[in-house]
Amino acid sequence: MGNPHFVIFERLTNDKELELWGPQIEHDPFFINKTNVEFVEILPNNELNIKVWERGSGITLACGTGASASAFAAYKFMNMPNKLKTHLPGGELIVFLDKNEDIFVIGSVTEVYEGKFYYKEV
Repeated sequence: MGNPHFVIFERLTNDKELELWGPQIEHDPFFINKTNVEFVEILPNNELNIKVWERGSGITLACGTGASASAFAAYKFMNMPNKLKTHLPGGELIVFLDKNEDIFVIGSVTEVYEGKFYYKEV
């Protein structure tokens, strides 16, 4: 993925659990540079429900690398197919692994924020 992910196949019942476990795992000494954390519930019809704790940010509505890491882990360790629909609070993504295990993500894009950054050299 290019950034670290820790995928757990466990359904969370609410965001309080994510707020409890996410930062503990993110900051565990095992992860020298911290890690993103995905809690993944396997749904019928080869779909994944994913809750994301993003390192340095907290609860995240959508994460393409988190969906990719979750689908890859489901494929490698949970005997799931190489094409999966993933559900995140911010929307759905289709994740496909080709024969070389290269990952492709398909989904819509929605602008959720616009801002301006002013930089002044010191």
